[in-house]
Amino acid sequence: MWKKIKIDGKEFLLKHIPVGSAHKIYVTDLVQLWYEDLQGEQLLRRCKELNKLLEASDDVFHDYILSLLESEADDIVRSFTTVDDSKTLMLQTNLEVFKFRIKFFLKPGSHSEFYEEVTRPLLTVVAEMERRHHLLVEAIKGKDLEILEYKLEGGQISRKAVETTPFDLNAFSTKCAEDVSTTKSVVVSHPSQTFTPFTQDLIEKISAAPVLPSKTLS
Repeated sequence: MWKKIKIDGKEFLLKHIPVGSAHKIYVTDLVQLWYEDLQGEQLLRRCKELNKLLEASDDVFHDYILSLLESEADDIVRSFTTVDDSKTLMLQTNLEVFKFRIKFFLKPGSHSEFYEEVTRPLLTVVAEMERRHHLLVEAIKGKDLEILEYKLEGGQISRKAVETTPFDLNAFSTKCAEDVSTTKSVVVSHPSQTFTPFTQDLIEKISAAPVLPSKTLS
């Protein structure tokens, strides 16, 4: 799952994927993608080299590293050093009297990697939201039809305060269009804010779903 973080005051997304004993680190600003693949032993050696004053077991070091990767907290210091197209990401936090730090040496990802990790998940969310929008509209229309049949059979709504007018899709779409500038402003100014818990959960569920034979959206 992507974590919303700030590096040198700028918004980024970070994702850690454990693969057996190995680790894959992704960082993106939603324009470019950087990553590092490394084995668990390599990560531990790097950690111990950077934290020579700290004595701890491998499991404790591992937990410290995960806490830096999985947290969105602002008390973690995150900084970039850039050389050509590559970046070194430093994560640092305070452990009582010690500063604990870890570095990741990130290479630029290819266009296909950016598509797989960023673009395609977002496209699937758009497609799924379109599908859910269609189902929701049909459900509302069905409820309107039930209410109409109820009234035609002589039924009455006892509480006028809860009585609603039939759903008008065109009016609903027009109302939504009036507020689209607000949505656009958020995306332009803070693109990582689109990765809400709802969106993240949807991405996780879609990623875990099997791929069925090719179909088109209705």
